[in-house]
Parts: sequence; structure tokens; C-alpha cells
Amino acid sequence: MPFAHLKHAVAAATHPDPYPFYTRLRSCPPLGRDDGLGMRLAADAATVAAVLTDHRCRVRPPAEPVPTVLAGSVAGGVFRRLVRMIDGEAHASGRRAVVAALAMLDPASVGAGGRRRATVLLAERGAGGPGWLTGFALDLPAFVVGGLLGIAEGALPATARAVEAFARCLAPGSTSEEIALGKVAAERLAGEVRAILDRGEPGGLLAALLAARLTAGGRCPTPDPESVPHRTSVHDPDPGPEPAGPPAPDPAWVVANAIGLLVQAYEATAGLVLNGLRVLALDPALRAAVAADPGLLGPLLAEVLRFDPPVQNTRRFVAEAGEMAGQPVSPGDTILVLLAAAGRDPAANPDPNRFDLHRGERRLFAFGAGSHECPGQGVALAVAEAAVRAVLESGVGLERLAEPRSFRRSANTRLPLWP
Repeated sequence: MPFAHLKHAVAAATHPDPYPFYTRLRSCPPLGRDDGLGMRLAADAATVAAVLTDHRCRVRPPAEPVPTVLAGSVAGGVFRRLVRMIDGEAHASGRRAVVAALAMLDPASVGAGGRRRATVLLAERGAGGPGWLTGFALDLPAFVVGGLLGIAEGALPATARAVEAFARCLAPGSTSEEIALGKVAAERLAGEVRAILDRGEPGGLLAALLAARLTAGGRCPTPDPESVPHRTSVHDPDPGPEPAGPPAPDPAWVVANAIGLLVQAYEATAGLVLNGLRVLALDPALRAAVAADPGLLGPLLAEVLRFDPPVQNTRRFVAEAGEMAGQPVSPGDTILVLLAAAGRDPAANPDPNRFDLHRGERRLFAFGAGSHECPGQGVALAVAEAAVRAVLESGVGLERLAEPRSFRRSANTRLPLWP
């Protein structure tokens, strides 16, 4: 069988065709345990939705809110403030702020800026060199979001490298070398964003994030001056619970979640770009239709998010005993949530193995669901559309992209690689 050599569901993310394997997993009892991984699996749409919306599930192990390897570092200080990595009221109030800040962006302006930057990147780097397409797809989100945050044009290439290093550091299964490099990268990113704030007049997305944090509810955690680097050795003490009272400015929170926007946009948006180009490479008729009508790029990318999403899985950690999806769960259980498997569930999307540009009532899981649903969908789609359009307009032949050489090493994202 095509998936016979797969070790486990995590390895499926970078398999050439994991979807027959996902079909088999959907037929198993909900939340069955994979003893090799030491995790329960959620694969069908109903179970995935149940896990993502259950209040007993956390985004981090309750006993380890910050990875031990990051403790005492700037990276740890950033991590424990990231809205996507916390739960409870601190998450709810922080998420309101992030959503409000992103809502202040004009989608048309984001798309226009993305197209301009994509065109410039392609012109500067040329097409056809080793790894050119992967580098372009990874850099563009960092350039666009970095520009929205107010990072200077000349600093954006170095910012993109730092975002990559920090993203690698946070990924499941990161190596000791990647963790060390990620800590250095976190210091660079935090210093860069803090410098903009220190100038006193932040603009764009950074100003929106600061303003929204003050108005969207919930006081920021007590500022921790050591979390923003002014030296290479820092401590990151736990600030304890948020104090009561009206919200107060907290540059450390703003810095951390500005970095969070950069990191969340990085691999996920690049994967959407690359998987979208691969779909076009495999289907000449679809490629011709999109070339004739660029307005089809939006529906194309929406279907890519269902058919072959860039984020294949996520994890949840059970904090309270009870029943979930009809199964008993216990504190300490880890659940691997197979978002890509749920998107191909016929109960959610009929005829799921057919790529349908005009699919009605498409049900997506790629951005998650529930309180931790990704708030950056609009930015990701605008940047991805700009990238795919720029590649198509560059005249690069896509035929050779049908069969990637391999996939980028990852425990949850799917990025095809070509020579």
C-alpha cells in the first residue's frame, strides 16, 4: 500500500501522498491511541471539531506552559506571551486584541503590497536557480508582515532569516542547534520590534496592535524588562497572574505578538503558495483557466486549504478528565489533531478527493476552530494570492513542479521542494 512504510501520523505531513493513510485513520475509532507516538489521534471531521472546541483541551501541556529548553531566555519570554500559546482569559483578551488589530488592515492594500514585493523579489533573485521557489515563498510572508509592522526595507532580508530560525526553534522535534539559533533570532526580532516602539511613533500594524491591546479588553501581564534584549544574557521570571484593574501599555506583550504574527505567517503561507503552484502544475486545464481569469486564484487557494493544506496537524493537551467524541480522556493525554485528514472527510466535504474549484459550502480545518482559530486568514490568503499571481506572470513553466523532489523536514507543515 502507498503508506505501508509510514512510521506514524506525524510522518504523513511530508509523505508524497498521505491521504490514503488518512482515510484509513478516519475509519479507526475516534481518539484511538498511537502507542508509537504516545498520542491519541483525531482524524475524522467530527472528532477534530470536537477536540478543537473542547474547553478541556489546551494548546500547551498544563505542566509546561513554556518549553523547558527556552526557560530563562528571550525566546521563552516571547513564547509565554504569544496569544496562540496560552489559554484562559489571558488568551481571550489577547486574541481580541490581535483580531482587532488585523481587522484594521485593508485587504486590498495588503494584496497590493504583497504583489509589489513579490514582483521585486522575483526580479532580484531570478527564477530557476536552486531552491529559488522555496526561498521566494518563505521570504514573501516575512517581507509583507514585516513591512506592515514598520520594519525598514533594508532590514527585511535579515528579519526573514531570523523568523525562519525562530520558527525552526519552536517546531516539534527541533534540534539543539536549531534551539540555540532560535534563541539568538528571538533576541534579534524582539530588539528590532522594540526599537520601533522606542522611537515613540509606531505606525501600521504595530500601532494597531498596541491600540487594540488597550481597547479590546483585559490588562496586559506585568511588563518584564528582561524579556526584551539589551544584552545577550537574560532571565525570564514568571510574572504570575495578571493584575486586576484597567489595561495598561505593555511593550513586551506587543513585541511578542508582533513576532508571533511574523512566525505564524511564515511556513503556513509558504506552504499554501507552494501547494497551490503544485496543483496548477498537475492540471493544465486548471492552469489555463486561472491564467485567463486571475479572479479564480481566491477559490483555488481556498480549495488547496481543504485538499492539500500547508498545516497538516496540530496538538492539544487534555487538562481535565471527561468524555470527548464519545471517548473517555484523562489529564495528560496528548491528541494529534489531523487537520488534513478532516478536510478530506466525505462527511464534511462530499467527493473529497476531487479538487473542485467551485466547491459549494467548503468546510475548512486548516486554520483550526474554536477559541484558537487562526485570526490571520485574510493576510495569509492575500499574500499567497499575490505570490502565486507573481509566479504565473513571471512566465516560469510550472510543468516541472508536478513532482517535488522531497518535502521540507517538518512535524506538521507541508512544503514541497524542487531542485
